[in-house]
Amino acid sequence: MQLSSSALTSTTHNAYFEDTRNTSVSQDSSSRSFAMSRTRREAPGNEAVLSTSDRAQADSELAARYAEALESRARDEHTIIPNIPDASSLGQWRTQLRNTFADPYLAYVLKRQGLDPTTMEIAPDGTLSVKEKNGAIARFTLKDHPRWALYAGPILAALKAYAPDGISYSAVRADSVPLKLIAQFYGETIHNDSTEDRARAQALQKNNAFATSGVGQARSEETLMLQKQQLADRRDLQAFQDALVEANAKVGKYLDQQERLHQSNLSFRPGFQPPYDREAGFLSYLQSQLFTIGPESGFHLDNQPMAGRQVNLLQFMTANGWKHPVNTEEMRQIGLSLAELQYPQRRQDLGGGLAWPTPLDTTQQQAIYDAVSYNAMGLPEFDQLKLSQNAFGYLTQTIQWSEAELKDPRQAILRLLQSPAAQSLGEALRDKFEGVGSVEDWVLSALQIGLNQDALWKPGEKNKVAGFDLSARENWGKPLSFVLKGLTDHLSKSYGGNAPVAAYLPLSHHAPELLVKDVPDHVTYGSPGWVSLKSIVAKAEMRSPGVAATKTYEQLLKDDLRPIDDAGIQVEALAAREGLIHWAVADGAIEKREDNNYTDEEIERAGVLANERFELLTTASEAQRTILHSRSELGLSILRAP
Repeated sequence: MQLSSSALTSTTHNAYFEDTRNTSVSQDSSSRSFAMSRTRREAPGNEAVLSTSDRAQADSELAARYAEALESRARDEHTIIPNIPDASSLGQWRTQLRNTFADPYLAYVLKRQGLDPTTMEIAPDGTLSVKEKNGAIARFTLKDHPRWALYAGPILAALKAYAPDGISYSAVRADSVPLKLIAQFYGETIHNDSTEDRARAQALQKNNAFATSGVGQARSEETLMLQKQQLADRRDLQAFQDALVEANAKVGKYLDQQERLHQSNLSFRPGFQPPYDREAGFLSYLQSQLFTIGPESGFHLDNQPMAGRQVNLLQFMTANGWKHPVNTEEMRQIGLSLAELQYPQRRQDLGGGLAWPTPLDTTQQQAIYDAVSYNAMGLPEFDQLKLSQNAFGYLTQTIQWSEAELKDPRQAILRLLQSPAAQSLGEALRDKFEGVGSVEDWVLSALQIGLNQDALWKPGEKNKVAGFDLSARENWGKPLSFVLKGLTDHLSKSYGGNAPVAAYLPLSHHAPELLVKDVPDHVTYGSPGWVSLKSIVAKAEMRSPGVAATKTYEQLLKDDLRPIDDAGIQVEALAAREGLIHWAVADGAIEKREDNNYTDEEIERAGVLANERFELLTTASEAQRTILHSRSELGLSILRAP
């Protein structure tokens, strides 16, 4: 059984080195389009956040209850503690998990397929089990059910902190919590030895507190605040989208009524009168349509917090920098674009710290490379392994991929990230650099940097990935599958049978157009079709990083949407410009340069030639001219990007 509702995707917040650590929660959730503007969307105010003293007092109260239960329990007894304080660290994470389980879109999809959301159970590996009406159990894995994988992100993030061993919907809603779950959360140990347990209980009673407020970065207050903010952002988008759908259904009738009224009024006015302005009427209608911002939202309007208050559709669009639609088709485009915002691809484009809103700079990347190379950090997990220069070389010695997994590199990578060696590496890197963020992000950073180490040493060579020149002359006019095979063969010299995974990792972040499935052979490297594909992929990745590699060529063409904000228009134009330059180089119109630094005159000449030869490139050519007119603002960022 498949979860068949429309996929709703989103961008996510990330974390940084210590020098930006204090701003991690208030930073934009993505450098890409549609991210909520931090000037208008701040972390919730003090009224929405429990104070540290409230939390400490509640944790102290829970520690006393835990100590009492630990001291009095019988061996192997399944002990539960009732009435967990909501203000405690555990209680706050339980509330967060409850809120993620209450996703209205997920509930709608499950009910639509005859499944009962209140019977949901989630296993440690992320598998969802739900009862059908006849009592049968339907199971959805993250690997085989991509729709569930999209919805699962917020739930699994909270689950990792609260109940990493899995949990049921009923257990999440229960007031009582098992003693062992409390012990796991706070880093306590249940010995099943009455003497040791009694001694620990007495120590807790004496100190009146647990040793931690939640063991590990996954349970930190920073992480909780980040997840609460992400969920609030998502709920605002859902409320806006629901209001937009309703407005789209009613606006036509409203405009027809207003036009008839306008015509009727004209009969009482002598002389010429302009016809009814349906565009102005359309905007007026949107201005009259209100929806309520969530109670924990950080959304601001005119520097005023709007949590729990109503705003109209135009206000919300303006605050987020979105262009105002002037007809139902443009409104539909916005709705479809928003549908890709609310749930992220797992690990997005696998860029790790290279994909953070403030990406790791060259110095930080070099530091990570040096820390991993030849096991400079002295990780015990790597001591018995063959020496390697990079994380991929080390980690792939600790895991054996099947032939099937090698044919699905993304799933192979996701499995690798959960391996004990990868988790140890991520924790060690995060501790060494005193950073925040997920362990997986740090592992991905090390993997990306190690596989593409030439980018550190030869930053001027912009077209190379893992030392392989994607734009090499032998690739011109060849199917994209030929280019991908060339990179894979290049990496097989170092990584043997694991080369398909080694190729997928850097391409997912640097050149996702090469990972699109079922691209026709006539779409060759440097061709007009390739220029068009590159632009479409750039827009799709802007909305939902990592999505291009999950879709076929036909799906991408079908799902292509016009940008609805300035950032999207710039991304589209810059991608078209880059593709145009590659075409011109392949065609011989301009000479290839390793650093991709071309003059305005060369780019203009390429555009003129494109218009002369290929009608299909007219849009791309016009888009790049728009960039030339505003070079002082935008520069040549696409040409100089890694």
